[in-house]
Amino acid sequence: MVWGLNMPSGFGNYLPDGDFAGYGDRLKKYFVEEMPEEQKAKFGDGAGSKYRYHVSQKFTEEPGSVLGDGIPVGQISEHEWPNKFELHKSYAALGSLFQMPNRLLAVETAFKDVVERVEPGIHQFRPLSVTTRIGKVFPKQYYTLVIGQFLDSFDPIASDEGTWEKAKNSDSYLVYINSKKYIAGLAFSRSAIGGAQLWRERKLYSPEIYFSDTLKAELEKAGLRLPQHFQMKEL
Repeated sequence: MVWGLNMPSGFGNYLPDGDFAGYGDRLKKYFVEEMPEEQKAKFGDGAGSKYRYHVSQKFTEEPGSVLGDGIPVGQISEHEWPNKFELHKSYAALGSLFQMPNRLLAVETAFKDVVERVEPGIHQFRPLSVTTRIGKVFPKQYYTLVIGQFLDSFDPIASDEGTWEKAKNSDSYLVYINSKKYIAGLAFSRSAIGGAQLWRERKLYSPEIYFSDTLKAELEKAGLRLPQHFQMKEL
């Protein structure tokens, strides 16, 4: 079966209160001092704020897709990866998967190792230093995760009535209410999923992250802590 996961909306172990250290300044510096003029003109913003927003989309959207800024989403350049996440509050522990600003995802080493073993060569990881609010390095090693595949496996017709709604100004969908009752009624095509283990859906915005029984079992075997997730229908 397929599993759906929505990241939490309130601060906690899976959405820690924090920010990227020096990251915005680094992107702005690149935009102002290093980006070729012909590329810079596409963003039409001397301060680089539109460029920084465009970079954030590279971590959550499918390469080649065209969103609000009209510029196709490209691959992440080396200078566009964050390298440090500073916590603003004290946390005894963080989730094995947690969300950072602009919906970027972070995972601990054990999560990365499971994904790379179960589905090698599909997803991207880059080391990320996580520091406490008093400047000490958090005990575990973390990585920024970019989910590397997008599927069209959601089947609104086979889903239970009333479990989804159309997204505004879009031909896409989202779960009607973020709860087990509604998420469990969503249906997916087994043939469209194929052998995929971890993915995002192209036309279903919520839940945000999808994974297979196989990946779930391996993550559980490794004792990893995930945000709340629910089993859905696979036909």
